[in-house]
This record gives sequence, C-alpha cells and structure tokens, in this order.
Amino acid sequence: MSSDLHTGRTPAGGENGSALPMAGNILHNVPRLSPEEYRLRKIALLTGITGQDGSYLTELLLEKGYEVHGIIRRSSSFNTGRIEHLYKDVHERPKMVLHYGDLTDTTNLVGIISSIQPTEIYNLAAQSHVKVSFDMAEYTGDVDGLGTLRLLDAIRTCGLTHHVRFYQASTSELYGKVVETPQSETTPFYPRSPYGVAKLYGFWIVKNYRESYGMHASNGILFNHESPRRGRTFVTRKISRAVAEISLGQQDCLYLGNLDAKRDWGHARDYVEGMWRMLQQDEPDDFVLATGETHPVREFVEKSFAIVGTKIVWEGERDTVDEVGKCAETGKVLRPAEVDLLHGTPAKAERVLGWKRKCSFDELVKEMVEADIEGLLIALGVLMCLLCTPVLLKRDAQVVDEDRLTVVLTAYETEGLRSDWLRRILRAYASDEYADVIHSILLVWNEPDHEPPEDLPDKVVVIRAASNSLNNRWLLAPEYAQTGPVVVLDNDLLLSKSGIRCLHTVQKDHPDRLSGPFVRRREDTIYVLDELVSRPSPYNFVLPRALVGHSDLLSLYGEPELAALRTYVDQQEAHCDDLLLNLAISNLTGLPPLRIALPPNSIGDFATYCSPLDRTNSAGLADQTDRWQHRTECLSHFLTPPNFDLDASPEEETVAVCNSEGDSYEIVPEVSLVRWRSMSTARAHDLCPELVPNEPASGTSRRGLAAELVEYCPELNRDVTYWVDALVERPTCGPDGIKQDPDLWASARHQCGAWEKSVGG
Repeated sequence: MSSDLHTGRTPAGGENGSALPMAGNILHNVPRLSPEEYRLRKIALLTGITGQDGSYLTELLLEKGYEVHGIIRRSSSFNTGRIEHLYKDVHERPKMVLHYGDLTDTTNLVGIISSIQPTEIYNLAAQSHVKVSFDMAEYTGDVDGLGTLRLLDAIRTCGLTHHVRFYQASTSELYGKVVETPQSETTPFYPRSPYGVAKLYGFWIVKNYRESYGMHASNGILFNHESPRRGRTFVTRKISRAVAEISLGQQDCLYLGNLDAKRDWGHARDYVEGMWRMLQQDEPDDFVLATGETHPVREFVEKSFAIVGTKIVWEGERDTVDEVGKCAETGKVLRPAEVDLLHGTPAKAERVLGWKRKCSFDELVKEMVEADIEGLLIALGVLMCLLCTPVLLKRDAQVVDEDRLTVVLTAYETEGLRSDWLRRILRAYASDEYADVIHSILLVWNEPDHEPPEDLPDKVVVIRAASNSLNNRWLLAPEYAQTGPVVVLDNDLLLSKSGIRCLHTVQKDHPDRLSGPFVRRREDTIYVLDELVSRPSPYNFVLPRALVGHSDLLSLYGEPELAALRTYVDQQEAHCDDLLLNLAISNLTGLPPLRIALPPNSIGDFATYCSPLDRTNSAGLADQTDRWQHRTECLSHFLTPPNFDLDASPEEETVAVCNSEGDSYEIVPEVSLVRWRSMSTARAHDLCPELVPNEPASGTSRRGLAAELVEYCPELNRDVTYWVDALVERPTCGPDGIKQDPDLWASARHQCGAWEKSVGG
C-alpha cells in the first residue's frame, strides 16, 4: 500500500519521525465545476478516522487513489494507533491529513469542509457505547444526533449540496426491541437506548435532507462488525484478548454476561467496502450490511479457545448466573446473564451494490485470536528474554554486563546553575570511587541546536537526540546501554556509591520491576502528590528522579503500540513520560514498582542546597503547584481504554530498606520519616561550598522542609511553620515536644498521616 502524509502544521515537540501529523490551512483552489467534474478529484473527509472502521476505510480509499482527510477531537487525538501504519514520507504530496475538530462545533466543521472541499464525507464518529449512553444521554444525543445535522448543514453552508456525497454510519441498534427477524431496510425501528435514539435522529435527518434538498446522502445500517482493531471493551475483542492472555499464562479467568446472546458478526474490512459502494451509486439510498447469519457468544468463546487447542466444557444450570465454562483439561473457570436477536439480511445491498461479505465467522474468530496472540508475544518477547535466558540482548556486538550498571542523565541547558551541577555530577560518577558499580554513563543531550558541554569526562557517552523530546531517554538509553541494569537520574541529583549499589542490589532480585526511592500514588485516575512516607503507604508509580530497571524492561517504552501515547507525552505540559513507562511495564508484567529506602547520606540534592534561597531561577517542574492537574490529565488519558485500564497500575505498599553499604536490604511494610529523611543529609558544604557560602551551620532547612510538606500535603493550613518546628527542632515527645500542642498534633495526623511514629512520638 502506498500512502503519503502531509504535515501542514505539527504540534511542538514530538518523537522524531512520529509526531501527530496535523493540517493547517490547506486550501484547494477548486474552480466552479459540475458535480461530475468535481467528483473526479476524489477527496474524502472522515469523522471517526482513528476508530476501527475509520482505519480500514482509510486504507481502502488510499488504495483507490483518494486524498483522505480525517477529523480528530483534541481530547482523543492521540489514539492514532490504528492509522499510524499509514504515515509515510512527509516530504511528498499529501495523501492523508488530520484536522482538529468536533461534531459539536459548527464553525469548525464549516471551516474544514470549506477549506478541503471534499467529494465524499463519511460520518463515522459517535459516542457508540450503549451503556455509556445511559450515563451521558445528553452528550450522546448532541454528538450522534445533532452532530449529523451539523455536518449536513455545513455542506449546505459551503455551497456543496449537489457536489458532496454523504455517508451516515447507522446501526442495528435502531431495531432495539425487534419486531421481525431478520431485520431489513423496511423493518420498523424501536431503539432501546439513548444511543439508539440518537442514531435514529441521525438516520431520519439524513433521509430528510436527501428528500428536501436533493443531497446524495445514504444511511448504512451496519450490524456488528469486528476485527483485531476492535476496542478491548467490546465482547469479541474482550474474548480474543483473554484467550491470548490465558493461553500464555497471563490471565486466569474470562468473565462474560449472557453467553446465549446471538449476534450477526462480520468483518469491518468487508463492511467499509460497502460504505464506499453506497457513495458510488447514481442514486442515494439506505442499506443494511450484515452477514445474514447469527452466532451466540458461547460459540465465539468455544471457537476462540479452539484456536489455541483448548476445549471448553460448560458446567452449571444453563442460562443462569451459575453456569461457568471450564477448560476440559485444567478445570479453570472461564461465566453468564440481555438479548434481542439482531439478525440482518443484506439482500438489498447484495442486489443493488454488488456487495457481499468475504470473511466467514470462523475466519474472523481466527484472525482476531491470532492477532492478539501475536501482539502479546511481541510484547512479552523482551520480557521473556529478560526472565528466562541467561544471556541477554547484545548491543554493539558486546555482551551485556550484569555486574555493573549504566547511569543515564538527560540535559539540554548550556548555561546557568544546572549546567554547572551537571558537570560536577558527571565528574563524580566518572571517578574511580564509582568504578566498581558504574560501567558507563550516558548523557542524552536534548538540545539539537546547541552543542553539549565539551569538558566532560571520557567515560561519558553523549547521545545527541534529533529533537527535544521527553521520550528520548527511554528510547535511546536501552539501545546504547552496555549493561543490563540501568539507573535513570535527574541531572540535579548526586547519589553516593552506596546509594547506587543499593539500587543495583534491589534490581538484581527484582529484574521484572521498576524500583526507586521516589514514588507517587493515584486515586482512581487522579494523580496524588502526597508520598505518605510515615505509614503503610500505597503507591503505583516510581519516579525517574532516581529509577532503576533492566534495559530490556525499559525498552518496552519503544513498542510500536505506544507510538500515539508517546506523541501525547510530548504534547502535554507535564512531564508524564514516567507514568507511561510505569503503565507499559506493569501492564505487561502485572507487577507494581518497588520503593527503595537508600542508605543514609545517599542523596545530594543540588536544587535544594546549591541554588539561591528563593530557588526561583532553578526550580524544576516538580515545584509547579499545578503539576498534579497536568499529570492527572495524563493519567486519565492513559487509563482510558483502549489505551490501558486500572489493572495496568497495580498498587504496592512495602519498602526495600538498604543497609548503610547498600549491599543488602530487607522488605518492610513501612518506613519512618526519620529514616526516610536520613537519605538526604548531604548539604551544600559537601556538594558546592563555593556556590552557597551562607548555608545554615546545622539543621535541615526549615524553608525546604516546609516546601516539601506543602507539596506532599497541599491542604496544609497556616500552621505549617509549627509543623516544621515540631518535625525538625523538637523530634521527640515530652514536656517540650509536639504533644504539648494536642490540637496541632491532631491536625497533623488527620491531614498527612501518622507522623507521630515518624518523629519518635
């Protein structure tokens, strides 16, 4: 297949070569042509281009020589995985162009149609989940019903009433409470959901505009059509994905509803050809696309498991919630309890359009199961290499070193404090002191327009990225690392030798997990800044401020399936590449990250102790008060199917606490604040005495601790100063201790956890 990609305007940032291609003002100077001459231009506009049908239809149209334009919503514009294989050379004439837009925005639709002047419009976009339509009835009606009207009116507004041919994706849900079987174009409609009702409005408004204005507008009443690109929330894909995971030992059970619900299932690739055929007819009309045969969910399950050589036996009373399906050999449980029979007849489409489905039910099941198995095997391949083979991947024809590790830092600043800190940190890691724990040092240089510092130690390998992308460290470091274990560190953090050794010690025992001292948690899809260091503390993510993982594990970040999400990362205002890394790995392994308490005196924080007291000019993203909002936006996007679900973000509470040398550790249920803060006792006189000569003689910076508490507990009240006194200057209970102020103590316990134990009270 040959296709070209035009990038009229590409959003800032983006992975090299895979940023979302977006159109700017693409104007076609179209002369006044007759409808027949106009159609020879073959320009198609698709709503819902990133969906299952949109991707197959785009393939078909490109094969037929069309120029294809797609509308994508800003909130979902990064789910482009289904069409990424169509992106080709961006320097040649455009063949596929994406536009930001929304069916709820009339002005936007008029602007797009006016600028590209399409010959065919396919309206595939919709809020298509029946269950969701009950929860979001008004939104469903606005998009699925009125959105169709807005498109039709936009065509008229642009003066293209008799030039554009319009296809409306209708649905078998129009029949709802079935009054006859099989259903045809003349069967009465009886929708039973807000989705069906909204689609019914869309159906009739298309028919009305066809009859009232002479528009070439057709409805396609499509029965269920599936493919490997079907969303994972739909039952067929849920089954095929589960069969793949169960067959590979990644899942135990498959839970379903009514196993005897019957559906008319075809292949989406066949059905999009029917859409195209409708718009090639001289006269517009409405057509049912179906296979003409039905199959129960039970049969889909049985045939799917047969693909992997597993026979299913059913136990329990049929048609009750007690019925379960079990593997005939192992006895593992696979379960029921809805239906009206949706069974279409495609006789009219076969007669008028010459359309006929090509893919049989058995072929459809086989293709879906095999595609999910292949995808899972590709994803598991790297992990299997990591966990099951003694010799791991080779890089640059060298055997990977497992006894030491690679340190990775990312930088782009050539002047100022951070540039100075970077040199000091790199010199330390390249010194003989670290030689027996650090094999090599990689500096990912993220500023292509400027040269990296010249006076760097020989041990430092500079990897010059082609663009300033947040993804670079995860995409480039695994490729260049000559060791299995890799430590990714912030460029303002210096870990002691014992701290590095501690990370390596824990990683060797947990090669299939990310580990590190700095963690965060989530509440559902909300990102939480509070670390809760002083009690059994659930967490879901380890932060790359100091993160260790095997290079093969980190390379999962570069999987093709994540390309759209990597583009999303570069287009957000929060550095949420680490969230994507955590989700990608935990989704595959099923394991949460592991928190590590480094040895005392392990962490030297340049940003805290080697910058001006107000830290205004050196504060990083972590100091931004709105960070949690941006990261919540990222997390919500990542955890929305078909990306990931909540199972991809498992929870952990335990902590690996290292001894003072970092060569051993124990797993404990919690760590005290005193032990936690002991990691970071390196001060300015150790790191940069000439930069900050006026550092207080002793004691933890009250200002720094106050800022830390406010970050972890944004709801702190004006008594935060007293908290600092209590935690730093009066760390014990007694007549002069914090118990003297019971109200403050109660507030502390209520707002930020059990601090009493942390401070020895």
